[in-house]
Amino acid sequence: MNRLPTKPRLQVLVLCLFLFLPLGACGMYLDNLILCSPVEGQILDDGKPVAGLKVQRRILWNVETEAREDFATTDSQGRFGFSEVRVSHNFTWLSKYLHMPSVGIELNLMDSDGEYVLTYLNRNSYKPGAELGLPIIQMTCDKKNKQVIGESLQVIKCEIQRV
Repeated sequence: MNRLPTKPRLQVLVLCLFLFLPLGACGMYLDNLILCSPVEGQILDDGKPVAGLKVQRRILWNVETEAREDFATTDSQGRFGFSEVRVSHNFTWLSKYLHMPSVGIELNLMDSDGEYVLTYLNRNSYKPGAELGLPIIQMTCDKKNKQVIGESLQVIKCEIQRV
């Protein structure tokens, strides 16, 4: 049995650490990573626009431990909007090549009788329109389409325009 003596094996391990550890520690700065496409929506109640409702956007990115949140309020026509979200991040050299983008985008309606999920979209790329293949996410949600899934998940079935 040809085994390396303990001391040379230890030297090989130390040499590998000195050679390859810096590769994982060096930073690689990337900017213009798109986490969310622009969103345009309208909230209706039985076909009529509803003003003054709060809509929440939550962005969950597998690089960050906390969700990003922002809010919009519907106007007199029930319309709301969110701008595109672009970020920069300093990846380690190794993680830059092993990183698989995963971004969850949740839109919620904060209504007087509770919180309703309007949609949940996923991105697995930082390219424009990665959620639906469209430059802008456009949706119409009517409160008459409220549903409860399971025991407590309240949703409003929305139409996503594919224009």
